[in-house]
Amino acid sequence: MRNNKLRHNIAHNLGELTVKLGGERNVIEATLNALNDGGHLATSGIVKEVAVNVAGSNVIVRFVVHDGFTKIGTMFIP
Repeated sequence: MRNNKLRHNIAHNLGELTVKLGGERNVIEATLNALNDGGHLATSGIVKEVAVNVAGSNVIVRFVVHDGFTKIGTMFIP
C-alpha cells in the first residue's frame, strides 16, 4: 500500500492510537486483527461499517471484503 493511501485511511483522529501502537502500519494490522477476531471478515462483497476495539480505543471501520482481501475505505475514532 502506498504511504499516501495509508495515511488517508488512518488520518481520521487516530494520532494517539498511532503513537500508542508504534506506527500507522501497526494500527492497520491491529484493526484487521480486531475485525477478524470479531468475525467481521467472513462475508465477501458487502460493504460494512463496524466498531471494533483496537488497543483500548473504539475504532469505526468502513470496509469491504473482495476476493478474500479486506479493503478498508476509512477508519476513525468517533
